[in-house]
Amino acid sequence: MSGFDLMMYVKYENAMRFNESDPDETIRRLEDIRQEAIDSENLEWRIIADHWITQTYINWKKDYLAANKQAVASAVEYSKPNYAHFREYICVQNDLMLVYEGIDPVGYADQIKQAIELTIGMTTPDMSCHFCMNREIIDYYRHTGQDTEARDQCAEFFAMTHNQPHYRIQAYEYLAKFAYEDAKWDDLAQLAKAGADLATEQEDDSAWIGLKCYQMLALYHLGQQEQAHQLHEQIEYRVKSLKMVQGYDYYHITMAYYEAQGKLDLALKTVSEYISTFENTGRIFWECKARLEHIRLLKLTDQSHDDALVQFHNARQQLKAQDQFDAQLAVILKEEG
Repeated sequence: MSGFDLMMYVKYENAMRFNESDPDETIRRLEDIRQEAIDSENLEWRIIADHWITQTYINWKKDYLAANKQAVASAVEYSKPNYAHFREYICVQNDLMLVYEGIDPVGYADQIKQAIELTIGMTTPDMSCHFCMNREIIDYYRHTGQDTEARDQCAEFFAMTHNQPHYRIQAYEYLAKFAYEDAKWDDLAQLAKAGADLATEQEDDSAWIGLKCYQMLALYHLGQQEQAHQLHEQIEYRVKSLKMVQGYDYYHITMAYYEAQGKLDLALKTVSEYISTFENTGRIFWECKARLEHIRLLKLTDQSHDDALVQFHNARQQLKAQDQFDAQLAVILKEEG
């Protein structure tokens, strides 16, 4: 930051203390900082506040309609030359990319790729944006079906984050995803624990919850059911103590944990709870994924899935790439007994 303003920084730190426990309070405080910055013509703190308002909508509110409105307004305002020398200039321009990922990462894949290519060269290893952009490359490869490239990029990201604990946690999260997909339960247990331990040190509840879910599932598959059960109780207690909206990892892995135990009623309850978080948030891609799981579980329990199928198609019509889930749906419906 240029022209360091201690009072603004303290207000910013106080605002961000609530991002997980009460994200609405974080947004309220950041909006106060933005207004104060506008009144005092402090360009730096204006752009910082707007960037983190968008980030709060994305990461802790999971409200991509609000994030999109905020990100578009910010991209217009901060494209002006007098903001170009601030580090957050790149962040603000790329907040739109994160919105695209939350709404439909496959349908907006070209726009996401273009945003990465346009801005990654503007970053250096001493900038947070450098790590964010390298992380986004992993997601781009994953969503476009380039698994080998995603894993290679994940390994590169892990190597570059050895002295960056915030981003190291994110690297562990990606490594856990790959270990889960490969059903490598020993690796998953170790990776998830290492990441969760670091998340504890960094007081990152969001990452801790997701990584502990992976560890819980791994322990169950390794025959350590009692340890898995205890960990599940710890996770649920932590989730209930926070007001932030949980994302895909928490719900999907919790659902998988119940399904592994044959508790399909609880798996169904979990996916239904996840679906209830999507209303008026614009998370169409994630809603479609959840509704596919809902259909699959209804079929497994010999319940009618007609209404669920209609709801899936209603969500599907809102995707930019409407055919991206067709193959998965066909497999689920083909398994009909």
